[in-house]
Amino acid sequence: MLTHFSVSGLIMLTNFSVLGLIMLTHFRGLRTHYADSFQGLRTYYDDSFQGLRTHYADSFQGLRTHYADSFQGYRTDYDDSFQGLRTYYDD
Repeated sequence: MLTHFSVSGLIMLTNFSVLGLIMLTHFRGLRTHYADSFQGLRTYYDDSFQGLRTHYADSFQGLRTHYADSFQGYRTDYDDSFQGLRTYYDD
């Protein structure tokens, strides 16, 4: 009877050990899979947001350049006009 319990206990212990090893390996694989997936998502979104930041930085830089050029044009136009008026009235 003691031998039967010992053999049964040894078989159960071996089964639990094998089952535990399989589960540990499976969950370790899941952790690796999800870590890789989330790392991939973080990389994707980092790249996307970097692209958006670059796009908007380029766009706003373009707008600033456009408006700076436009206002420079207005300043030149009005300077020429007032210079012409001053010249006209001075004469």
